[in-house]
Amino acid sequence: MATQLIIDAETLAAVMQEPPSSVAQLAIQAANCANAGDSNSAANLLAQAESQSPSIAVLFLAFQFYFRSGMHADALRVANARIEHCKQLNDAHQHARALANLALVHLALSNTDAAFTAATQACAIDEHSADALAISRNLGTLAQVHEARHHWQLAHDTYLEALRFAEQTGEPAHIATKLANLGDVCLAQGNRSAAIDYWQRAIPLLQRAGKHTWAAECRAKLDRVLASLTT
Repeated sequence: MATQLIIDAETLAAVMQEPPSSVAQLAIQAANCANAGDSNSAANLLAQAESQSPSIAVLFLAFQFYFRSGMHADALRVANARIEHCKQLNDAHQHARALANLALVHLALSNTDAAFTAATQACAIDEHSADALAISRNLGTLAQVHEARHHWQLAHDTYLEALRFAEQTGEPAHIATKLANLGDVCLAQGNRSAAIDYWQRAIPLLQRAGKHTWAAECRAKLDRVLASLTT
């Protein structure tokens, strides 16, 4: 299966401005190779881009590839490099984002204490930010850590706060993700009626955002719980 290397508009714009222009070309070629399923070529191109310009944008692109490919050691290396680079540039927004990414790697490696530390630091940096999306994203990561620790009430409350900020963005995909997460946590808490409500709210938003695979997964969970109520 191809590793989909989604480049958001912010990252793409930053990469395209990389000096020299060859770095931008390498990064875009890497993304194209990854999306086509040629992981070896993508990894080689990203390594070249890193060696020429280990910038925040290039490192973020590399992080996405390594993390989604399950190459967690490389993802950890790149996440830490991004954090140091952000500190040097005094870029608080990217610093928080890099810490949240670091938390995700630690979660994948079952290092929940390290994940909690990184996620908490990310939330603290963006606490007074006007960027509702960034705050929602970081809170969502922290909630995932609480989930991994089976701290269900903390996970629920943190996802609920993340949803409040996601709703400020007006972006269906971000709102739906938090609703679906809340459904999962409510089910883990034994609150099936709340889980059903959250999933029913999430599904049409996921479909509107074009997240059909996620919508189908959410629908499958909803159907299973509804079926359990009739047996």
